[in-house]
Amino acid sequence: MISYTAHAVELTLEEALASALENNQEIRIAQSKVEAAGKEKISSMGNFLPTLSAAGTLMRPDQPQEMFPGAYTPDNTYNLTATAQLPLFTGGRNISLMKNASLQKKIAEANLLNEENKLRQRVLETFYRTLLSEKILNIQQESEKRLRNHYKQAEILYKNGLASRFDLLRAEVQLSNLAPLILQSKNAVHSARANLALLTGIKGAKPSGQLDYVKTDFNLEDSFKKALENRPDLQSIELTSKMAKTAITLTRSQGLPYLAAAYNLRYDHPYQGKDEWGDSWVASLTLNIPIFRGFSTLSDTSQARAQQKQALLSYDLYAQVVMLEVETAYYSLVEEEGKIEALRKTLSQAKEALSIAQTHYKNGLISNLEFMDTDLSFMQAQVSLMTAYTEYKIAAGRLITAVGGD
Repeated sequence: MISYTAHAVELTLEEALASALENNQEIRIAQSKVEAAGKEKISSMGNFLPTLSAAGTLMRPDQPQEMFPGAYTPDNTYNLTATAQLPLFTGGRNISLMKNASLQKKIAEANLLNEENKLRQRVLETFYRTLLSEKILNIQQESEKRLRNHYKQAEILYKNGLASRFDLLRAEVQLSNLAPLILQSKNAVHSARANLALLTGIKGAKPSGQLDYVKTDFNLEDSFKKALENRPDLQSIELTSKMAKTAITLTRSQGLPYLAAAYNLRYDHPYQGKDEWGDSWVASLTLNIPIFRGFSTLSDTSQARAQQKQALLSYDLYAQVVMLEVETAYYSLVEEEGKIEALRKTLSQAKEALSIAQTHYKNGLISNLEFMDTDLSFMQAQVSLMTAYTEYKIAAGRLITAVGGD
């Protein structure tokens, strides 16, 4: 649920991540599945423990019954029974059920971690794209301010006969063309902040921080290794194959003997025809040997083997998908790193060119068109570099997600 507030709430990336993890419904569902799997594991352990039960009976006939000449049944007959049962041999069934429950809990935990990793990546991308939209808006507004000053200069030059009517109109058109771009950027900022608010659960959420470049060192081979070890979705498939193996043992147990011990303690009133309480007990061993089950055990075992084979094949196939994700994320990071180095140089050159153009235009050494082209190039260089910074951070986040998180 989104928390409503009247003012913008600035969030660091860490605060945005923490809020999203706390408020996201998918995370809560995954957490509840982990909790349920934990309860199931505890329940499976109970199969190794004895079961205790008690029962009581009160019988009152509508009229006394003659048991033998001169002796009649009492008005009330009481019976109390306590029974204890303990499985001694189940053919591995109870062990398989406990292993299965343990694996289910681990799968639920892996799925939870996978959901958390995906949510972190979504928050990271939304956070930095929101910062980018704000930065682009600032760049365009700064360009608009420069163009307004330039228009005033062009107007003065025109009045003094040092600039043509065409130069003045061209400056005015350039300024007008920037207005819809600024409006579009304002809408982009609004939409980006709305998405961030939806993810974090905080209305008015606004990213706090700067778009900068901090080089992150990754090794492709190490990333491959980490992904195979740490990817929770890959771990989930591996655990599923182990569950399929456990299912084979479970189906086999259906064709094995079952041995259980039982103890029954009974209290009766009347007891042996006397108006008094008396007790008796019975201890027993029960052996159940399946002889023929219509080939169901063989069929179920074959089916479990087929499911295990499918799980192993799924693991191998998905491992290839994971490797491709890691490789794609890695080379995207390398690509953005190369762009940043080139765009930094471009921006430095564009900034110097703009400074020269401003001086030259005041002195009448360049045309109005040359100045506006220089200003546009500077604005585009700024936007391109900020975009590269953003894509680099997103690519780094995707690579971290691809290897299974931090």
